[in-house]
Amino acid sequence: MANSTTAIKNTIGRLNPLNLFKRNPDPIAATGGVPAVPQQPQAPSNNGATASLSGMTAEQLQARRRAMLASVSFDVPFHRRVLNAAKNLWRIIGPFCFVLFTAWEVFYFIHSFMPPDSSWTNSVLI
Repeated sequence: MANSTTAIKNTIGRLNPLNLFKRNPDPIAATGGVPAVPQQPQAPSNNGATASLSGMTAEQLQARRRAMLASVSFDVPFHRRVLNAAKNLWRIIGPFCFVLFTAWEVFYFIHSFMPPDSSWTNSVLI
């Protein structure tokens, strides 16, 4: 019973949309366990081993920061690009639509109180 419950929890955890883009999942936590020793963040050194931040020189810290910035993606997501394009389009056509629809609403309101007439003269004069 406990095995199936753990398996169900793990499956639900893998299907969680917030965990889909996790790059390095914790293998111990992925199996349902908790790591015995909390992991401390380690700074990678040039030779591949991990080193303490306090033991790094200024040049190594600068190289570490530059490597971190080089790995960051600065592109705009697709949904933001689509929304920005729609926003930029609306900035152009929005004022014209506002004036057009307001004028149509005023015309419709005034025309609804006019007596029925088959000629367009009164409608055009409004």
